[in-house]
Amino acid sequence: MSRAPAIVSAGLCSCAGASVESAWNAVACGTDTLERVRLFESPKHSERFAGFAKIAALPRGMSRCAAMMFSAIDEAARGFDLSAIKGDRISVYVGTSIGGIFETENMLERNASTGIEKLSELACYECSTLSELAAKRTGALGECAAFSTACSSSSIAIAEACNAIEQGRCDAAVVCGVDALSRITLNGFGSLLLLSRGKCAPFDKNRDGINLGEAAGALFLCAESKLGKAKPLAYITGWARTCDAHHATSPDPDGKDAARAIREALSMASVPAESVSYYNAHGTATTGNDSAEAAALRAVFGQNIPPVSSIKRIFGHTLGASGIVNAIISLESERRSILPPNAGFKTFDESLGIEPVTCPKGAKIENSISVSLGFGGNNGAIVISRGHAKCKAPPRNARTFIYGCGIVGRGGTVDDSHLMPDEPPLKKRKLAHLQKMGAHAARAAIKMAQPDAEKERTAVCWGTGLGMTAQTRMFVENIFAKREAEPMPTAFTNSVHNAVPSAIAIREGFRGLNSAVSAKEISFECALAQAVREINSGAADAAVVCAGDEYCQLAADFLKTSKYSENDGSKLSDFAAAYFIGIDGAAKSKPIAEILDVEICRLPESDAVEFKAISNMLASNGLAASDVSKWLSLKPCNAYQRRRLKSLADSLGIERFEHAAEKYGDNYCASAACMFEYAEYSGKICLQYSVSSTSMRAATLFKIL
Repeated sequence: MSRAPAIVSAGLCSCAGASVESAWNAVACGTDTLERVRLFESPKHSERFAGFAKIAALPRGMSRCAAMMFSAIDEAARGFDLSAIKGDRISVYVGTSIGGIFETENMLERNASTGIEKLSELACYECSTLSELAAKRTGALGECAAFSTACSSSSIAIAEACNAIEQGRCDAAVVCGVDALSRITLNGFGSLLLLSRGKCAPFDKNRDGINLGEAAGALFLCAESKLGKAKPLAYITGWARTCDAHHATSPDPDGKDAARAIREALSMASVPAESVSYYNAHGTATTGNDSAEAAALRAVFGQNIPPVSSIKRIFGHTLGASGIVNAIISLESERRSILPPNAGFKTFDESLGIEPVTCPKGAKIENSISVSLGFGGNNGAIVISRGHAKCKAPPRNARTFIYGCGIVGRGGTVDDSHLMPDEPPLKKRKLAHLQKMGAHAARAAIKMAQPDAEKERTAVCWGTGLGMTAQTRMFVENIFAKREAEPMPTAFTNSVHNAVPSAIAIREGFRGLNSAVSAKEISFECALAQAVREINSGAADAAVVCAGDEYCQLAADFLKTSKYSENDGSKLSDFAAAYFIGIDGAAKSKPIAEILDVEICRLPESDAVEFKAISNMLASNGLAASDVSKWLSLKPCNAYQRRRLKSLADSLGIERFEHAAEKYGDNYCASAACMFEYAEYSGKICLQYSVSSTSMRAATLFKIL
């Protein structure tokens, strides 16, 4: 039976209204609803135009992102009944660049003005909060993760859902993309001189920059074999993710890796270039983006470029939501057989050679491409087709080995002077603390592995619970202290979650998937699962899988008030770890271990159900509990976790789980230390069992060689 990912429903909340219909009507008419910045006081940028989502009054304690996302999810839920799919076979993947940072900004401003530290809004800060809320809203009990790769975030999330469905890790997926306007993004893009003085004009000769926007989109995807009586709206037949490995913010001018993403997506879909009916562009209206994207189009299509348009004038640049907004409008254009116009275009630019669609045109659209380009040179492309892919090769089931590892931190904080000693001082100075930690660990893993895989087929998958907290706080507090008068472009560039993997890619030249995933205490396991899926998809032969978080005083203070954790913040630490993994022959060194399986889901309420799930995982790998030599876990953070862990140990007939990462202090990514700690146990089979503070759990099965 086919496991082709089918789109079964969609929802959208944007400045055009709270429905797909209202968004489409705005696109078809070329009508923008951009208005002057009004969400917060902005001494420097109040005359800029932006798109503000149409949402009702916010319930107490709910972030703007959550409200927008719920609106989109609820619309999608009216189009497909998820209860037809077992909850543990439904996964959630959310793309967002900044999560609930707007509420955190408000908190920091209030605390600065009152001198009283109140930290309740920090509950909105973590990107993974949004994926958890989406899971609760939909009843999904499968894998749950947030991807934060700047403007390509939701394209990364869509592709991840497609890989998971096609490889049998879930039967359905809730995919969301969401971002709200914030001071950090407005001032950040302002510091990079990328904001338009008026309203943006993608691909126009006189374009002068972007307008920001906020939006949330939701797509419900389902394996074709699990559709039942439901009729798909379309299929996602191809998807690909690449990295320029060129610059932290600017795309590679020749667009070669963006072109490679388009080619690989078309190849997966078995769609020749001449069969593409519509290209939905990233088209931000900056000089660099539009010229690089035009170069990519010429490289793929030559002189026969398909109809092209950008929808950024309608919605603004919705950052992490832009990929899913593009995908939904592409879906609607296929369903309605109408090419959407490129609002704002007036003057042809000879240097681009792109004349986009300027008015709605009737056309039978069989295959469309939606593209996203993000900070760090991250490129995502998906192919949406009326019919599912033909003659598609099944995913490979490659054996995946660990060839090298590196670790930073032993509890407490890490001195920068010990990190990256061989890096030229000028380059090192431009990197933030967490970037140095991640890059140092990655370099150690790479040096041990001696990679032999092609660099364009080597991914970098980074897990982080909190991201670049120091840079984010520095930038936001500077906005308030200096009244937006002091630009801090480097701090803004380094504030995004994917600053670490992009720095690793640029340093090492790795041009495969480049991603940052956030899932609290199982962030490392989610990054590992993503890398293994990318390898099994055939898109990569190797990956640097790394994870880390830096010490954050606000997080330490917040933990003192937590109702769910016994951690008082006193043992929070700096920590990062990295592994070089790949197929047989991906590195010159001998493999250290083999990754047998990674399974992520919601912790079942029943102890008996969880014991059966772990037993089934072992059995699917030809093993029984008695074959496992080492049972590893994170130290429980409350009485509930202690009880569940003891019950599972009793059921499995083992004395206890070993807390291998305890010496590294309290860090969301400490579970990444476990494989490093047990690398000397030759011939042993280990199972690492991690439970997050939101009751997600990850089981990682590996064998030391």
